[in-house]
Amino acid sequence: MVKLAEWRGKDLFRKYGVPLPKGRVARSADEAERLTRDGSVPLPCVVKAQVLAGGRGKGGAVTFASTPEEARAAAASILGREFKGERVKEVLLEEKLALARELYLALTLDRALRTPILIVSAQGGVEIESVADDRID
Repeated sequence: MVKLAEWRGKDLFRKYGVPLPKGRVARSADEAERLTRDGSVPLPCVVKAQVLAGGRGKGGAVTFASTPEEARAAAASILGREFKGERVKEVLLEEKLALARELYLALTLDRALRTPILIVSAQGGVEIESVADDRID
């Protein structure tokens, strides 16, 4: 099964014209500061650990920054951390959007049924994993 970091999946979406927030990957705190200082990533922004695990928001692996210095500090606090058994080597910095509503979309494979499953929820955001337990439709 193919597993993609969030930024790689978003690169694929961009390739096919899906509108997304402006963002870039940083592999060091210096790079995070530079990307926000030179305008490659608009401020305020969100700094997200790029690991193949859920629960990043609750686990402190997603944070917000309003200045290049805050972006640097956020990246420094996330990079190199162990998160759910995986060392964080990259962070995704993305412009923070004023959202009216947040949705969740995932495509996964049901190996037992040998078919792709599309998961869509109006309960987007933090703790999406628990939504299926509480409100499956």
